[in-house]
Amino acid sequence: MEPLEQSEAQKQETHTRESMEIEHWRIVYQEVRQAFDFLVANINFQQQRIANVLLTNSLILGFSGTIAGIFLGGPGPKVSSYLYVASLCCLALGLVAAAVALWPTISPLSASVTAVSENPEENLFLKPPRILEQGRELSEAPHGTQQFLERLSESIVDNAVKTQHAEVVDRRRRYIRVQLICVLGGLILLVVALITRLFMS
Repeated sequence: MEPLEQSEAQKQETHTRESMEIEHWRIVYQEVRQAFDFLVANINFQQQRIANVLLTNSLILGFSGTIAGIFLGGPGPKVSSYLYVASLCCLALGLVAAAVALWPTISPLSASVTAVSENPEENLFLKPPRILEQGRELSEAPHGTQQFLERLSESIVDNAVKTQHAEVVDRRRRYIRVQLICVLGGLILLVVALITRLFMS
């Protein structure tokens, strides 16, 4: 009975160790996925923010265009005309900054990741058929669940690194600042131009 009990104890120990490994990789996968989802949500939030500022920029620029005759036609102080033109330039620069920030640089299907990956057949990101195939293959293999979770985690990390999600977030943050500075600068210059036009003419 002692060898049998020892064998059962070893089986139980092996099963416990495998369960702990599975739980470990499940936690790793969840953390990796949460980090990636955070990057994607941040990018989407930035895109919405850029679009909102772009709308404000366009409205101010449109209003400025309707009052061009006040500054560019008829007598008046030259300084107001210069301020008005500078305001238009700032607002136009804000539009350019928004266009550059919104320019798509991330492939939705991660084709670039698959092309440069050392093992393209192991990349599972956004590939439901491949995920199902790998899941079936590894379900019968020793430590298959751990391997499957590890490959899923590596695919997410590989996609985030190769498509430079973090770099896109930083780049858009810089252009958002430029956009806000241009809008505020253009609005201030426009107000000053109107004041000089009213009180110096």
